[in-house]
Formats: sequence, structure tokens, C-alpha cells
Amino acid sequence: MPVTPMMPVLFFDGNCHLCNESVRLLLKLDRHRRLRYAPLQGETARMLFEQIDESSSLMRALPDSIVFFDGKRLFVTWKALLGIAMLLWPGSRFFLAGLAVPPISWIGAALYRMIAALRYRVFGRAEYCAVGKKADRELFLP
Repeated sequence: MPVTPMMPVLFFDGNCHLCNESVRLLLKLDRHRRLRYAPLQGETARMLFEQIDESSSLMRALPDSIVFFDGKRLFVTWKALLGIAMLLWPGSRFFLAGLAVPPISWIGAALYRMIAALRYRVFGRAEYCAVGKKADRELFLP
């Protein structure tokens, strides 16, 4: 399934246990099945990021990030988390917008960087990207 301009996609580290478990949680929380999921190491990520950044510097900068593509723009790290939350819980936009304002956004970004730096040591590496239940496989992109 190719990435279309209107399809929100969460790109995550497919080699990270924490990231895989976070995707499983989002699969449960996304009752309307709005999100699609793709590993940062996959073909969909490579193709989309090359379209956006022909120098591929974006690809090299992302190993410690989650990336949220809302159909038009890319959001990374803390802003990606806020973008996903706004998609899943649109009624909480005012609260979430408050989390994007400094100094709260600085604290959120610092916490994100700390967890990203420690995630392999604390949660370990995954041998493969866990897709989840058979019914959810259609939500995963290569």
C-alpha cells in the first residue's frame, strides 16, 4: 500500500522493543483505524523521506526518532507524539496545544531525547518488527 497524501503514518524503530510495544498500544487506542505504521528501516520510510529530502540527510538523522506524517508534513520526536495524540483525540486539541508551548515543550523534548537514548539499554532490541494481530496487518506498510 503506497503512502498517499491523505494517509497518516507513524514511522517507528522496528528494532526497538519499546517502539514495538508503543505501536501495539496505539493499535488498541486507534479505534477508528486512522493510523498506518511503518518501520523507519522499511521501504515506505525510505521512499517518502527521499521524496521530501533528496539528499537523504533526513534518513540519517532519524534513528533515535519516531516520525509522524500527517499526510502533508513530517513531525519528529516530541512533536510527533503530540501530532499522533491530536489525531487520536481531537477533542483534546487545546490541552495538547498547551504541551507544544515553551517551556513545557522543552521539557517534553528533553524527556523524549533521554528515553530515546536509553531505550535499547532499558528495553532491549527486537530481532524483527512485530506486526501484531492478523487483523492489524493491513495497517502496516513495508
